[in-house]
Amino acid sequence: MALNHKLTNVIKGRVIIASEADLSSVRLTFKDDSTIRVKTIDPLPPRIPEGVQVREVSEYGTEFIIGCEDDTIVDLTLAEPGNSICVRDKTGEVEYLG
Repeated sequence: MALNHKLTNVIKGRVIIASEADLSSVRLTFKDDSTIRVKTIDPLPPRIPEGVQVREVSEYGTEFIIGCEDDTIVDLTLAEPGNSICVRDKTGEVEYLG
């Protein structure tokens, strides 16, 4: 599993305060009001705990993992590698696309 250095540098240290999911995507909201939207093929994404701090992000093909400081792991399956992730700051400006 390869560390996604660019995305890790963007969201490392952010604290997840909320999550929403539907059949095609997961959206996480961070304490600074920024968001990450991940297009997935998971019919029911895993429960994503609130209050955890992001440590790193890894990707391999369609596998996408957010590792948190308390060793929580958010494991998702990307709908389309390289075109499934969008991070926006609190004003809606894009910080990362991939």
